[in-house]
Amino acid sequence: EAGKEAQQAITHIALLAKYSLPKALDRYNETRFSLLQCTPVTGRKHQIRRHLKHIAHPIIGDSRHGKGPLNRACAAYFGLGRLWLHCQQIQLVKQDGSALSLQANIDEDFETLLNQLSAYKV
Repeated sequence: EAGKEAQQAITHIALLAKYSLPKALDRYNETRFSLLQCTPVTGRKHQIRRHLKHIAHPIIGDSRHGKGPLNRACAAYFGLGRLWLHCQQIQLVKQDGSALSLQANIDEDFETLLNQLSAYKV
């Protein structure tokens, strides 16, 4: 918003795995991507998606901040046409000030994708 002071946004990022898919895309003869663990320290709207786009590593399947050709190629190759993002844990502060921690298992379709990706690990 114009005239509104920017808010600080911090995300810690850890590399978990790298992959190389033998499929040409744009000017590259292979498609490379990584599995990351992103831990937002602050809570801003689309923070992880924006930070990864800013460093030219958008989340696959991200229609707003991602790359269309990459999204379409990965959806066609792996059969998963959604955002490749999973929230494993979220911590909230309740009205009474106590903490609430919620955890979620990986969806079956995302687990299948991770198993498929293991063949392309570098």
